[in-house]
Amino acid sequence: MTTALRTKLIASCPQCGQSYQVRWVGQKFCSPLCARKSRRITRSRECPCGRTFVPRRPGHTYCSRACVAEWGRPMRAKLCPYCGVAFSTRSATQRFCSRRCCVAARRARRRRMCDFCGEPFGFIDGRRKFCSRSCAILGKRIPSRESSPNWKGGRTETNGYIRRLRMATLAHPRVITFSSTSS
Repeated sequence: MTTALRTKLIASCPQCGQSYQVRWVGQKFCSPLCARKSRRITRSRECPCGRTFVPRRPGHTYCSRACVAEWGRPMRAKLCPYCGVAFSTRSATQRFCSRRCCVAARRARRRRMCDFCGEPFGFIDGRRKFCSRSCAILGKRIPSRESSPNWKGGRTETNGYIRRLRMATLAHPRVITFSSTSS
C-alpha cells in the first residue's frame, strides 16, 4: 500500500510580500486582509488641475469639490416652467428650480373633470372619476350604459326597468335633492 505525500507549496503574497503555505488551488494572498487591500484602488490619478491623488472610488476623476466646480460639467442657465424663476444647474435633465415646483407642476398636470358635476379636480391615481364623496354617491346611483357591469349593448333608455329604477332611486327618502323651493 502506497501513500502519496502531499507537497507543501510555498508562495509569495503579491500584496505584502510575505511567504505563505498554499492551502487551496488558486490561493493568491496570504490572508483575507491582504485580498481586501489588493481590491482597493491604490493607483494614483491626475486631476485636471495638475495634482495627483488616490481616488476613493473607481469613478472619482477630480481631487476635490473645488475641482469638480471648476472643471466639471458647465453650469446652464434655465427658466422654471412652473414659477418662471431663472436658475442655474449642471444637470441637462433638470427642468424645475426646486422640488416644490416639480411636485406642484405634476399636481397641476393631473386634472380631470368630475363625471357627475363637471367641475375640474386633481387626482393622484388614474382611477378617480368624481371630485368628492357626495358626487360619487350621487353619480353611482344613476345607472349609465357602459359603466354598468351588466350592460351588454342594445336598448338602454326605452327599457322600462331602468326608468322605474331611476325614478325609485330619485324618490328615495335618503337621496339628497338640490331644490331651491321654499315652503
